Amino acid sequence: IKSDGLPTYLLSDLAYHYDKFIKRKFDVAVDIWGADHHGYAERLKKGVAALAIDPAKLKIIITQLVRFVSGGKEVRMSKRAGEFVTMDELIKEVGADATRFFFLMHAPGTHMDFDLDLAKERSVKNPVYYAQYAYVRAANILNKVRGWRLNIGRTAFDLLKDESEKKLILELIKFSDVILETAQDYEVHRLTRYALELAKKFHHFYEKNKVVGAGKELENARLALVLAVKNTLNNLFGVLGISKPKKM
Repeated sequence: IKSDGLPTYLLSDLAYHYDKFIKRKFDVAVDIWGADHHGYAERLKKGVAALAIDPAKLKIIITQLVRFVSGGKEVRMSKRAGEFVTMDELIKEVGADATRFFFLMHAPGTHMDFDLDLAKERSVKNPVYYAQYAYVRAANILNKVRGWRLNIGRTAFDLLKDESEKKLILELIKFSDVILETAQDYEVHRLTRYALELAKKFHHFYEKNKVVGAGKELENARLALVLAVKNTLNNLFGVLGISKPKKM
């Protein structure tokens, strides 16, 4: 309590975390703070420890400031007198998918330049567009063979010998580990990095190899690979909160 009788920020924060851990039985709590609160983290950790709460259950993520850039120069989007931009303003400017993806591309502890021009671009130069285009491309291939169904036992995966096929398979195998590691350390930018790498390898595979019409057995094996890419991106976009467009 301060000298004027009002509670300190620490008191209200301790009460909040006491309610979360002791009353509501949370297993873990993740606090996301601005860089100006960096020195406060250790105080709160010691405070929850004094309440007989394991401080390891409290994960504090410190974020840095974001600078908006257009034409290579810093811009101020807000028409308000203040020096901040609301999320609603940003989403209105570049869309929800680009907003989410661009923020998630960077570790929260790093300074970020948000390129407004790039975020609005409808081309493969735009990272979120590039990743979504891989999903649309995979879906379009499968739409050409609507009667096709995957039969694992009858799929000759040993025919997938091209280097681009092998690299794509190895990238697909990483997905479960990427999800698990991110759930453990909250380094969410790992997911967007994986999305872009998977998209890159799939685009390369598509440009090098014929899928539909490659011959029955090889076509079947390559369709299985395309389906795996589509399903993986579907799951990944669901985690990221990114839409899955039907066409682009």
